[in-house]
Amino acid sequence: MGAWADPLTFGANLWLIIGGLVLAVFVLLALLGLWVLAKILVWRGRRWHAERQARGRKYGPDGKPLPPSAAGLCDRCERAFEMVYYMPSGGRLCPSCYEALHRSAAGGT
Repeated sequence: MGAWADPLTFGANLWLIIGGLVLAVFVLLALLGLWVLAKILVWRGRRWHAERQARGRKYGPDGKPLPPSAAGLCDRCERAFEMVYYMPSGGRLCPSCYEALHRSAAGGT
């Protein structure tokens, strides 16, 4: 019996090995689940931030929609900009002139 292991020790060792493998699989699945959860949370955060930026480009600070915009010349300061607002009256205003006009119409300085 010199080369054979004790049956009780062999059985206990076998159960420890199987249990360790099962535990390792569960730990790996848990880590994978945490990784996926973290990626989902990061993705949602980036999506929320992008939606907020897009909303900021379409709506003013007062919540009212901004007029359509494109590249062009400002009728007030007569300079070229990558973004000018095309007013319903037919005029074109750069963002700074639009804000100044909006503030003066609201009674500000």
